[in-house]
Amino acid sequence: MQETIKTDNKHWFKYTEFNGKNELCENSVIQLKVTRIFYPLPFWLELVFFVLLLAVSLFPLVNHHVAIVNIAFRDLTLVYLPILPCYLVLRMVLVNLYYQTGSKLFVSVSNSALVLPANRLIGHKKGQLVLAKGDIKEIKVQYMQNTTSHSLSCRALKLTIESISNNVIKLKVDYFPIQSMLYLLTYFGYPLSFERTHFGILKMARMFMLIIPVLCVIAISGALFSDSFL
Repeated sequence: MQETIKTDNKHWFKYTEFNGKNELCENSVIQLKVTRIFYPLPFWLELVFFVLLLAVSLFPLVNHHVAIVNIAFRDLTLVYLPILPCYLVLRMVLVNLYYQTGSKLFVSVSNSALVLPANRLIGHKKGQLVLAKGDIKEIKVQYMQNTTSHSLSCRALKLTIESISNNVIKLKVDYFPIQSMLYLLTYFGYPLSFERTHFGILKMARMFMLIIPVLCVIAISGALFSDSFL
């Protein structure tokens, strides 16, 4: 277990960048944008997206000449190109409805407080959750360490924030800018502890459900466009 780190630690922060990093001072208040498009939706809905996108991706491969529906490749390409943008827009709309989020979400870190966008993802009502620095008992950093023959790098995967009143909030790298947050928490002297971990099976399964169908749609759309227009 690693007890302390500093902001000049290259193993942790060599590639960490955010607006305002070079102008940091004791009075700085830094806002980090939160990307919510891949916030988790109910499992049944994630499964529906997975099956539909995968089925759409496989259709041209199963019916290479599209003889069953008698659609030309050029026409099919025009159908496929909007699929991914439409999926992303629909997902964003559903995320906004499910979590009741606003147009933009930010994490704010300063020497006095940590401010989080409150929603059901962290078990709080809509709005802002302000955690005063003095009210935080400990922030446990779960991280993954990659070692090669030439380098060592550490990447934070999860922050578990425990308040002095024993309330616990868990922030995952899937939904929050954890590495940049860790840099700022280190700079401002928040109470940190460290625990080495690794990607779990459930995390890998969710990444598979999110990424593979999207990549398949991109690959098929690209192949159809190449065959039809190039």
